[in-house]
Amino acid sequence: MDSAEGSIAPPPSDVSVDLSGIDGRRCLPTETPCGTECVNIATNPSHCGRCGNICTFANALAECSRGVCTMGPCAGRFADCDLNAANGCEINIDTNAMHCSGCGVMCSTVGGTPTCARGMCSTTVCMSGRGNCNGMASDGCEVDLNTSVSNCGTCGNACSFLRAAAACVAGRCVLGACDAGFADCDANPANGCEADLRSPATCGRCGNACPSGQVCDAGACTLRCPTGLTDCGGVCAARDRDPRNCGTCGNVCAFANASASCALSTCMLGACNVGFGNCDGSAANGCETNTRTVSNCGRCGEVCGNQNATPACLGSGMCDITCNTGFFDCNSDAGDGCEVNGRTLTNCGACGRTCAPANATGACPTGACGVGSCNANFANCDGSVANGCETDLRTSFVNCGACGQACMTPTGTTTNTCVAGVCAPVCAAGFGNCDGNPRNGCETDLRSSFTHCGACGNVCATPSGTTSNVCAAGVCVPSCAANRGNCDSNGANGCEADLTTSATCGACGTMCTAMQACANMGGTYACTSTCGASGLVCCPGNTCNGGLTCSVHAGTTRCCGTGRTNCSGACVDSAVDASNCGFCGLVCARPVGTTFNTCVSGMCIPSCAATYGNCDGNGVNGCETDLRTSAANCGACGASCLTNIGTSSNACASAACSPVCVESYGDCDTSRANGCEARLNTDARCGGCGVACTASATTCRPSGMSYTCQPCGGAGQPCCATGTPCMGALTCMTSVCV
Repeated sequence: MDSAEGSIAPPPSDVSVDLSGIDGRRCLPTETPCGTECVNIATNPSHCGRCGNICTFANALAECSRGVCTMGPCAGRFADCDLNAANGCEINIDTNAMHCSGCGVMCSTVGGTPTCARGMCSTTVCMSGRGNCNGMASDGCEVDLNTSVSNCGTCGNACSFLRAAAACVAGRCVLGACDAGFADCDANPANGCEADLRSPATCGRCGNACPSGQVCDAGACTLRCPTGLTDCGGVCAARDRDPRNCGTCGNVCAFANASASCALSTCMLGACNVGFGNCDGSAANGCETNTRTVSNCGRCGEVCGNQNATPACLGSGMCDITCNTGFFDCNSDAGDGCEVNGRTLTNCGACGRTCAPANATGACPTGACGVGSCNANFANCDGSVANGCETDLRTSFVNCGACGQACMTPTGTTTNTCVAGVCAPVCAAGFGNCDGNPRNGCETDLRSSFTHCGACGNVCATPSGTTSNVCAAGVCVPSCAANRGNCDSNGANGCEADLTTSATCGACGTMCTAMQACANMGGTYACTSTCGASGLVCCPGNTCNGGLTCSVHAGTTRCCGTGRTNCSGACVDSAVDASNCGFCGLVCARPVGTTFNTCVSGMCIPSCAATYGNCDGNGVNGCETDLRTSAANCGACGASCLTNIGTSSNACASAACSPVCVESYGDCDTSRANGCEARLNTDARCGGCGVACTASATTCRPSGMSYTCQPCGGAGQPCCATGTPCMGALTCMTSVCV
């Protein structure tokens, strides 16, 4: 392709440019910093040869090769017919009549102005006096409508006169020479040459009438017809060949839409008139068929194809078709209709227009070329059909393995190339690809990352005894808590050593002798020979003086007297010590509601404030229950607010149960703890506590949303529930007295 400007060499391969502030990325040796990007100005069409130099070509793909803008493939149905890259692909071969479907393919200009549609020459716009009567664009406006007898003035207007020749002059039909033996005696072209010059009225010429009693023979008046001729109304006729007196006088030979003759006294079918044909082969009905129909166009049996098209027969007897959407007449043969599907890869949207995008399988479902599927290892990352699947996912560092997956080069990454679709970063000293994602390069600074200190996965741990553990210059540097030390010189595991033991007493490497003990000397530990006495550490071998007992707890030893035990370095009486009640570390708690909690005989004994209780029986957690709100312990431990069948809810409020009764139930015993225990739909309790129905006169029945005592026992009344169901001789049937 032609280039748009001179070549510019790429930067030297040994140059590396540091871009401070551009996402911390360092440009590759083959890249140049352009704004906030690292680009290869030798191949980047947006920065070709220099930053900001954008390659553009009209209707074409712009490319950059060795720092020079070059024009790539033309887009869609455009072509570079003048071979001048400056104006790009300047011709639309779908609409340009001088380059219709391809450069140099001209539509005919005969008699008119040609047009091109969808890459095919179409009906031209004819000049005055010219016509495209065969409907074919290839020969333009082929007919002179001023002189054509078949198309005089307009296409299909054929000049025809009775018994005469016809001519077309200035687009108007003109009567020509009369047939032999006939003349235009009335000077009326409409009825042609109407006069028979063998007739006695016009014998031989117009106005020559034979006298009465004479006949006309060969254009001359005579007394009788010669031998072999018959007097047929004053005309000497040869009945064996006269089409007006064929076989018998007055038998005129005539056939529909055709000429006629007489031979051997028999009428014979002559030539068919223009636009008609004798398609059934029978002379009786003449030329019965109109040859300007789609079934017989131009001649008998010539069918205009309707495959994928709407056919028509032109006045010239030529088939014409209008293709259905998506189909084309590519062989210019109307007989087989529009034979080509314009939604295929070989004829996509137009005849011969192939759909073959680069590195891909094309698709043309709607008549527009698209990418069906990309070949293996290629992708259409720019979304353009013109250049197909333009990206090689195996080597593109901006689309490595998939579109948009760039191989980044942040600080610490010297290069990050795409190899077989996978980013391959090269790390600078002190950096590593610790997340296992090669696309973001060497993202980890091994000099300062406490999870990757000096190497990926090397964590600066902070176990018990280590207050902090930072990474400095790729080495873990732990900070130790009191009486802890990093004695193995391995910073990664923090302060692993306990400096309160005889092996490391007060400092790494300080080991107490067999006759020494490691003792707490005011917050720090040191080897000491003072041991064995009450409250002091036990001597080597865990021995104590004067009957004292060596008590061991939490890594400490103490010599304690009778009834006392060592709790973290202190001799305590666990029978009464509220912080070590019963055993070391068991604290008698004082939550809200507990006034005090003492240790008695090794057990916590809490004293509860008003409205609180020790309902779980566990003295350690004090008086844990609020008796004002606990439904299980309402007002007192164990006093539960029940929710039986007649109670929808029963909450504890201000140390008292508050039951909510369901319909037809009530709290009639005034004991809220057992909820709504009484049914209010019986004669004993009807609609309310204490409301009883009279045994012999009323019974409890529903009334709206409640129950009331209603009369019973009388005729038509409900039967009474107790006593006598009905009065007098009435009988209770189906709960009604009758």
